[in-house]
Amino acid sequence: MAKPANWKLRAAIAIAVLFLGGIGFVFSTTGFEIMRDKLRQAYQEAPENERSTHWAADYWLQLAWFEGFICGRREIANELYFEFIGIQPTDGMTFIDRYRKTGMLKWKGLMDPDTKNRSGWGIWHDRSPEAFFNYLELNQSFHSAQSLSAEAEIYHIVFHDLYMRVTRSQRPHPKFYVWWNKVDTRFYKAWRGAKPLKVVPMPTGYEGPPAE
Repeated sequence: MAKPANWKLRAAIAIAVLFLGGIGFVFSTTGFEIMRDKLRQAYQEAPENERSTHWAADYWLQLAWFEGFICGRREIANELYFEFIGIQPTDGMTFIDRYRKTGMLKWKGLMDPDTKNRSGWGIWHDRSPEAFFNYLELNQSFHSAQSLSAEAEIYHIVFHDLYMRVTRSQRPHPKFYVWWNKVDTRFYKAWRGAKPLKVVPMPTGYEGPPAE
């Protein structure tokens, strides 16, 4: 008759099972959906004037990075990035295609579409340009040079041209210049036919690109 396992062995087995179960949960689509929904709920339940600085934003972008770069679920990560920035497709048309064809700005995602309020995440959030940079980096290997260049131009349109338009100012997004040099050189100019894009001089007090 086998002797019962001692408490140390039983504890070790229990810890191992919980650890492996936790890993399985994190990597599963069910685990992803639960985490995404909880973060979305936390955002929606936060007071409107606190959403732009809510802690859930950092975890949302960490989840997007994990899904894309670690789990290889690129399409899911893309959806998370677009929802964060507020440029999700609507009625079967991408945000940028609608703008180019109709001139209409149809914001959709975790942001207040009323541009007078500038609350929530979306293009108002400090990390939105970073989110789009991560989107480009994630999808770089899946685009031709010309297609990648066209995707990179969206960064300029959204955080430079449109940001100045909706804020009625001559200032792009406060974090535009942090990522612009990399977006321009690594992605936009990947296609030799890309034409130089006009960028207003960096306003006083704006953060520039990090030192390499």
